[in-house]
Amino acid sequence: MIDDDKIARSKAIQRRTGKTFHVATRLLPERVRNPTYVLYAFFRVADEVVDDVDGTPPDEQRAELERIQRQALGEESADGAVLEAFAETRHEYGIDDEDVTVFMDAMMSDIDNSRYDTYDELEAYMDGSASAVGRMMTAIMDTEDEDKALPHATALGEAFQMSNFLRDVREVFWSGTGSTCRARRLKTRGDGRTD
Repeated sequence: MIDDDKIARSKAIQRRTGKTFHVATRLLPERVRNPTYVLYAFFRVADEVVDDVDGTPPDEQRAELERIQRQALGEESADGAVLEAFAETRHEYGIDDEDVTVFMDAMMSDIDNSRYDTYDELEAYMDGSASAVGRMMTAIMDTEDEDKALPHATALGEAFQMSNFLRDVREVFWSGTGSTCRARRLKTRGDGRTD
C-alpha cells in the first residue's frame, strides 16, 4: 500500500497541472483514485523533462529520462516521492514493464522530434505517449476481462492524444504562429494516401 504522503504529493501535481483530470479523478472509486493520482504525477514528471523551459540540452534531458525510467522500473532506488509511488504502484498492480518502456521512449522522441511524416510514425508515437497510458490505467482499474478492455483503453488513449493535437492546431491557428501546424503535420498516411 502506498503511503498517504506519496499519494498527497501525486495528487498535488495533478491538481496543479491537470485541473480537468483532477476533477474527473475525484469521481473514481478510491481503489482507483489514489493510483490514478500516482500515474498522472509520474507522467507529468517525465513530460516536464521534455517540456523544459529552462533550455536544458537534449543530452541532459535524455539522461534524466533514462534515470526516471530505471527508477520507475525498479532497476535503481527511486529518489523522490513520485517515483517511489510509481514503482510501488507498478509492482502492486502488475503494470507491464513494456508499457513503461514505450511511454518513456515516446518521451525521448519528443526531445528531438515534433514531426511525423507518416501515419504509422504518428501511431507508434501515440502508442507510447497515450495508448500505454490507457493500458496502465486498465491495470489499476482491475477490470473483469482485461483482454476485452485493453483494445478499448488503447483506442481511448489514442483518441485523447489526437484531441490534444487538434487543440494544439487550433491554438496555433488562432495565435498565428503556425509552428505546431508544421510540427504535427503528416505528409502521408501509413497506407500512402495523403488525405
